[in-house]
Amino acid sequence: MANRTAKRPRVIETVWGPAPAARRVRRRRAIAPGGAAAARADGAPARTPTQAAARRARAKKRLAQREPGQLSLGEIVTWGGRRAGAGRKRGLRPNVPHRPREKHRDYQPVHVTLRRAKGVPSLRSERLERIIRAAMRATTRARDNAFRITDYSIQNDHIHLIVEAEELGDHGTPMGLSRGMRSFVIRVALRLNRALGRKRGRIWGDRFHARDLTSPSEVRKALVYLLGNHIKHGEWKVGLVDPFSSAPWFDGFMQVLERPPEPSPVEPARTWLLDWGWHQGRHFIHLGELPRAARA
Repeated sequence: MANRTAKRPRVIETVWGPAPAARRVRRRRAIAPGGAAAARADGAPARTPTQAAARRARAKKRLAQREPGQLSLGEIVTWGGRRAGAGRKRGLRPNVPHRPREKHRDYQPVHVTLRRAKGVPSLRSERLERIIRAAMRATTRARDNAFRITDYSIQNDHIHLIVEAEELGDHGTPMGLSRGMRSFVIRVALRLNRALGRKRGRIWGDRFHARDLTSPSEVRKALVYLLGNHIKHGEWKVGLVDPFSSAPWFDGFMQVLERPPEPSPVEPARTWLLDWGWHQGRHFIHLGELPRAARA
């Protein structure tokens, strides 16, 4: 029997000189007596060749059952990118999402909500309420009636408004609602900071939330909610007519109220929904009517 020549080790040239390459050693499976595979380290019996073949067949079958097609970019698993549950967690009262607003239609009134920032005192004071009312009148005059505030309600940490805005805004510019609200928000912030003795600082905690009122029933529900919002927040001492709202000048109650001597800070409604459509001469608001959120 001829002697086999030993294989010479493979040599790799490096910057330090020639070095022998490491040989890959193929591990052989230990076979227990009787032809069965040896037990695994955890004590469980190892799979037999028949079981391993069956497992490969099942995996191949599952792969074949998948629908053919190209994966989208969202289905490709890669490192980084958007993950499920990533980002700032939404709290009990999340902020208004920064998405493009839908196009406003000038024949639909809008229910707007503004929330104050942390550290700002309560807005339900006579001094701050006079400042906010003056800013309402100034905004309407500056916008050439292309943006009109028809109803409002001032609470401790937020303000409710019902506004009308032309679709093109003042001087034919687009985004009449956004430009009008921006003008009102800036005016209130500058005047409140001056009244509070601050040179600068945040007055509003978030961008305004807007909801279009598209039907007479939606307009009536929004008016009931706005005029009775002080009851929802537990301000019972002021009575059914909230002096920190446009209720003293509101002419849609069933009862006849005596108007205050000072001029109204809000503008009369011009859209059909807010002027006539919500009541149609018979569905007026009762003075003790509560919004759904305040009902027991």
